[in-house]
Parts: sequence; C-alpha cells; structure tokens
Amino acid sequence: SVGVEASVAATTAATSVSTAVCIVCFDDVSPNEGQSVTMACGHLCCDQCWLGLLRARLDDGDVHRAVCPAEGCQLPLPLSAARFILPPDMYDRYSRLVGQKAVETTTDLKWCPNPGCERSLELGEDLRLAFQHSVAVECACGHRFCWSCSQAPHEPASCSQMVEWQRLMRAVVEEAEEHTQNWMSAATKACPRCSARIQKTGGCNHMVCQNCSHHFCWTCMGDWRLHNAQTGGYYSCSLETTERDLEAR
Repeated sequence: SVGVEASVAATTAATSVSTAVCIVCFDDVSPNEGQSVTMACGHLCCDQCWLGLLRARLDDGDVHRAVCPAEGCQLPLPLSAARFILPPDMYDRYSRLVGQKAVETTTDLKWCPNPGCERSLELGEDLRLAFQHSVAVECACGHRFCWSCSQAPHEPASCSQMVEWQRLMRAVVEEAEEHTQNWMSAATKACPRCSARIQKTGGCNHMVCQNCSHHFCWTCMGDWRLHNAQTGGYYSCSLETTERDLEAR
C-alpha cells in the first residue's frame, strides 16, 4: 500500500509539471509539448489564444498592444515567440509592423528619407552626444542627410539657420525673376506667330523670328509683306499710326 501511494504521488507530481492552465481560456495545455508560451512574467497562455490576440493586433495595426493578457501585466510578447505562434505570412506582416512602430516611437531610430530605401538608422552613442548640433548621418544605401530635419547635410549650420538661409535664397530668386520679367516686358516683344520673345538691338524694322521664321515689322508687329516704301520703308511705319488712329476713333 505504501508503494501504491508513492506511485500515485509521483504520477500527480509529474502531471502538475507537464500540464498547466491557460490564463485566457483555462484549458489544460502542455508547455513541454510546445502548446503554449510562458512569458518572463510567469504567466502562461496557450498558442490558440495568442494567435487570436495577435490577429486582432494585426487587424487594428496596433502591435504594441500585443502584451501579456494577464490583468495588469504589460509585458510585450517577444518576436521570437511570435515567430513560433504565427504562420509565416502573418509573422512577416507582424515583424514589419513591430519594426515600423519601433522607429516611429524611438528618438534614436529613424527611416532613411531616400525614396525607395526602406532601411532604418540608429543614432550611435557618439553622435547622440552631439545631437543638439546638426548631425549628418549616412545610410547603408549611401544617402547622407541631417538627422534632425532629414534634409541634405548642412553642418555646421543648425536646422533653423538653414531654414532661414533657404528663405533668403528664395527671396533673392523671386526678386531676380521679377527683374527678369520686367526687363523682358520692356526690352523684348513676342513674335506675332509663335510668341517667342525677341530682342531688337539695332537695325531696321524688318524682323525675322529665329524660332518660326516669321517676317514682321518691329514697330506695328504686322506681317512684313504688308510693308513697302509707301508705308515707311525699313526704318519707319505708317501702319502703326493708322492703327492707333482707328483705335482712338
């Protein structure tokens, strides 16, 4: 009888070690057979309950809420455990989302701004100490940029100094463009046929557009074939006076 009692006790002890209860569905699971995940916090949840939770997090895109389901426990599920639970296609989506969220919520991580590059960069300890200055970093793709503003490197100028410099440069360009437009309006005319701008630096009124080969009078802008000695020849034009008189009437 003593031997039987000892045997029963041993069997009960073995059962308690080899089986456990899921904290979500309360089903018996066998940790030793890979049916559950035991977190570092000590809470155990079966694979099926974890699978349902991870699917929900994938659907709402909030993978940061993939934490231990025990009440009051916020320990995140490790990626290594998610790989064990999820099918390969779902794990790929999950791991990408985890990486994206990590970059978006960590100041020491940033996406490379180079179009087409999907790499993330981590600010090293040596550069972190100089973060108050404009730190230039280089991605593995070869793209260099300022860590603070993600624009082209501009050290030793600060980002705010660079913004002000760009504003001043835009003002200079706009002013130059305005001067150019004023000069174009005052010193050039548009070809009556193709509208190409033409400058007259000397000579007679007979003009030939270099763009469309149209012949016209510089004074009245009319077709040169309408001009002859009676209209003023090469150096004057009575047609302009006639047109002005008609407009005045």
